[in-house]
Amino acid sequence: MSGPASALFSSACYRPFERWLNRRFARLIEDSRQSDILNTPIMRKITPIPICATLLCFLAIHSPAFAASFDCAKASKPHEKLICDDPVLSDLDSQLWHMYQERRSLLSAHGAELLKKSEQNWLRFAATICPVNLGRPSSKWSSPQICLQTQYRDRLSQLSMVGQKQGPFVFNHIDLFVAGTRAVDNGATPDFSTQHVGYPQIDNFDTPAVVAWNKQAERKISVSDCGDDGDDSTDYEISYATDRMISIRWDYYTYCHGTPHGFGGTQTQNLVLEPSLRKFVPADLFGTTDGWIPKLQSLFWDALSAQGWKPGKEEDKTEILKIVISVDRWVFTEKGMTVSFNAYEGGCFACTPQPVTVSWEDLKPMISESFIPPH
Repeated sequence: MSGPASALFSSACYRPFERWLNRRFARLIEDSRQSDILNTPIMRKITPIPICATLLCFLAIHSPAFAASFDCAKASKPHEKLICDDPVLSDLDSQLWHMYQERRSLLSAHGAELLKKSEQNWLRFAATICPVNLGRPSSKWSSPQICLQTQYRDRLSQLSMVGQKQGPFVFNHIDLFVAGTRAVDNGATPDFSTQHVGYPQIDNFDTPAVVAWNKQAERKISVSDCGDDGDDSTDYEISYATDRMISIRWDYYTYCHGTPHGFGGTQTQNLVLEPSLRKFVPADLFGTTDGWIPKLQSLFWDALSAQGWKPGKEEDKTEILKIVISVDRWVFTEKGMTVSFNAYEGGCFACTPQPVTVSWEDLKPMISESFIPPH
């Protein structure tokens, strides 16, 4: 191995292990560097961080020799001691290994390859933000163990969404990660700006409508509103899927470092699949008349009131009533229609209403005979 990866290994780790590390992990590093996910302008722009290659070794959970299965009596390297001395981390390592193998088996060959690239991206990300051999721990976590435990638990949650079956579809879960550096105070302690994007892909059909749905569902890492000094996360939940339509909620969160709090938001997406991909419209549920508008507003207002939410001012009520009739806010579930609210909707940050659902039973008198969503 040559180039930046070789320099990274020899400058940050023990030279006696370099030859062994090169042989064992050259393939992994080269695969990661050639991955389309990693070969993007923003990834190439990230400042390299010296990390210990042995951390990559123990994080490489697709190699069972480093899934807490080595002999702790012979542990001598930092990463081995880290796992053996921390029962929680050792257990998480084993869980992650088994979860990855289990979920990968649920996918097609193409889906498994997408998951592999996603996993390689996570390996680089976790190794970057949880360095083992720095003189002082990162300011975000009090120790490498806690940092890694957090990343392991997050990754277990992400992998649990791989291979989920809803309606006729098997959904893959693709994750992208980026970590950049910024100076804190005098720059003596490294801190990180992080970005994560998760998006779904239908894995078991390749009809024109499904291919079109997969393409529009793809997401990329974009420039943060915080510049190089914040954390961004995008993920999703598929609330309902049939052969006729898919309803999905996208969740966004941004925290600009140094601000009092972060900001979260939601956006829903309802797409009709047949005969060709198109956006869901109110007529698909209520027919072509406008009589549904005041009735739906009344149902949602009653549901909000039952939750104990009250507007501070009359204009806050007006704003909420406009939101609940917006098709871009509806997400469909087996229970009914749900609307979520973004920060400051309702008058102030703390006034934001909780998500509210109107049941299919309450909606039934308003529904058109040829409606598309479930009930």
